[in-house]
Amino acid sequence: MGQSSNKLNKKDIEALAGETKLDGEKVQEMYKDFLKQCPNGKITKKQFIGMYQQRFPGGNGTDVAERLFRGFDKNNDGIIDFREFIITEYVKSQGSPEKKLELAFGLYDIDENGYISLTEMMEIFKAIHNTLPEEQRKGGMADVRNRTKQKFEKLDDNGDGQISKAEFVEGAKDDPELLEILRK
Repeated sequence: MGQSSNKLNKKDIEALAGETKLDGEKVQEMYKDFLKQCPNGKITKKQFIGMYQQRFPGGNGTDVAERLFRGFDKNNDGIIDFREFIITEYVKSQGSPEKKLELAFGLYDIDENGYISLTEMMEIFKAIHNTLPEEQRKGGMADVRNRTKQKFEKLDDNGDGQISKAEFVEGAKDDPELLEILRK
């Protein structure tokens, strides 16, 4: 992709517009903004974590940022290029609720086996809890463990000890608290 110039070529713009349902002008505008933040057209994991951590003064967003990075870095090459960035951002901001939940499922499925275990869900809930400043952390880790277990049991429709993507998407659509956690 034409990542080294200030403009994308027509083919790249058309491809990204088709994948995101954005018009070509908006794609070009987003690319220029991306280059302002990342002049070489790429975001490393370290840069991403640094940018994300700024959103949580007084908290620790590193664990969440690492998982989010994995969600953006679709080809697992250790960098986020503009294509990966715009497609993931589009899903996060304008995708259907189902697409957003499918994206979130990938963040929870740490070992990428197609299921979320209680341990994986616990890791995510703890990481989200740790993004809060100390004075806003209510109930401590015991509360996080209890709430995680309750959410897990609610989402594990068939009681097999793991949550499939279908169970996650269907269950989370009807859970206001979980939807709020996913927005953060």
